Amino acid sequence: MYGNKMAENPTVQRTLISVPVDPAEDGPADERFAPAANDETIRRERGIARALRATAWWRRKRAKGLCHYCGGHFKPTDLTMDHLVPLIRGGRSVRANIVPCCKPCNYAKKNRLTLEWHPEDTPLHAERSLTPS
Repeated sequence: MYGNKMAENPTVQRTLISVPVDPAEDGPADERFAPAANDETIRRERGIARALRATAWWRRKRAKGLCHYCGGHFKPTDLTMDHLVPLIRGGRSVRANIVPCCKPCNYAKKNRLTLEWHPEDTPLHAERSLTPS
């Protein structure tokens, strides 16, 4: 079912790399199945993200001042746009894949999926409890 659609789409390459079955054997993110988007696709998706930054939808999302990952309160201008599934990993610039987050979380997450990274891993956030009271 999926094989035909992937073969027809020249903008996405898929690479199968060993996937650990046991969570204790969990390796680095680059040793997992990850679609790799080409430069043209990434450029196009970044343009779409720039256009979304100018919309009322994004201004409303950012106006709340909440980081999606750590839950911290920030000035809206201090929040950045982050893709839950990074563009380099095959993510798209659609509303369901974009969240506001603080700069330390965005920088620490880099090109990882949310499942591969936790706000507690961010040095700035390591000192405070990120669990809700």
